[in-house]
Amino acid sequence: MKSNLKEQCEFEEQFLSWFDSRLKPTLEDNRRRYRMELTDKEEREARGLSALPSTKSTSSVDRAVEKAVMEYHGEPDAISYSAKLSGDTQTDLKAKWLTEIFKYRSEHTFPFPVWHVSSLTAGFVDGLEAALVWWRKESYTEKKTVYTAMGPQGPAEISEEEYLLYSDAMPDMVQEEEFDDEQVLVDSWWIDQLRPGEDLLWDIKAPLLDLNLGGRVLVKLQRSIDDIRQLAELGVIDKAPTDEELKKYQKNEPDEDTGKTAGGTEGTDMGDLNRLEVWLFFAKIKGRWEVSFSIEGKLELSKAKPINDVFYNGRKVNRLPVVMGTTKIKLWEAVGRGIPETIAPVEDEWTDHRNNLNDAAKLAIKGRWRLRPDADVDIDSLLNEEVFYANEGDATLVPSDTNIAGAMRAADAI
Repeated sequence: MKSNLKEQCEFEEQFLSWFDSRLKPTLEDNRRRYRMELTDKEEREARGLSALPSTKSTSSVDRAVEKAVMEYHGEPDAISYSAKLSGDTQTDLKAKWLTEIFKYRSEHTFPFPVWHVSSLTAGFVDGLEAALVWWRKESYTEKKTVYTAMGPQGPAEISEEEYLLYSDAMPDMVQEEEFDDEQVLVDSWWIDQLRPGEDLLWDIKAPLLDLNLGGRVLVKLQRSIDDIRQLAELGVIDKAPTDEELKKYQKNEPDEDTGKTAGGTEGTDMGDLNRLEVWLFFAKIKGRWEVSFSIEGKLELSKAKPINDVFYNGRKVNRLPVVMGTTKIKLWEAVGRGIPETIAPVEDEWTDHRNNLNDAAKLAIKGRWRLRPDADVDIDSLLNEEVFYANEGDATLVPSDTNIAGAMRAADAI
């Protein structure tokens, strides 16, 4: 029987062999279009041609996100819960209570609107969006001393000054007790946005983009050493390795060409702030989902445990805490279609036409010049200055027959 770590690495290799050649080029092209980048920008600029990008993908996605956000958050009751079986007063009250709890947590303990905009943008651009939902708790303990005094109604808390006042006269009536007081910083549900194919690797044989119908799911999360210690204290992982062991896996690698506007961050050394890649490997065993934790599939953090125990506090939910969806599924394929991919033909035609028109306008304004092979003419002065030095006949203006008005009318249909 092969080890759990080996199974994780084999699954990653099998998935990436499909993803890198099939789906990744489409996702990268969608993201490039949303970032308003041209594939041949360097070539165009090297030849002195226009390299104006199109804004159609960006504006189309942003409009779709804006409309979706208004649908979800425009009305106070746009996101609400209701009982499946009406008529049960207790169930209706619980559903109403759940709605109020969700509103409170999304406004105070989790930045739901901000995450939602980011998630919708990813969904409309990639055609796929994914997320991991879990319960996040961060806390620390500190020593606290409580002073109590016996009164007519039983023990009552008193101040330190009162305790010092009565401790000598009535030592049997007052008491000093020290205990660990937990200070909770975060105690709420949390959603991690996942990039399909990068942070989320799934069973590509699963139909209808339903991860629960598959057999394997691998989630990669960037976590700090302190986050891993918290997981150990909560009992999620079996035992936290030492800091020396964990520091070996802290990310500090050269940035890849991610295409991000501000560039990647992995290549910047931030010392103790460098993240580690924690793998959550979900495997369906005899119909039941189990999860195991590791660092990059190299350092084991826990054995396989039922997801009901890890994510649902023992409740028999039997569903993955990971979900992936799409706004428009492709024909006969278990992947989604993004907006940039849908409008790509029109956008390419418009971009090409726009740059050609811009180049033609420049030619119409500046004209085309014929130079004698042996002419000593400063070309930059010829094109850009009112006065240039040349012998008669060295430079001749060639009439342009470019029809700018006709070219602009051709863009109306696009």
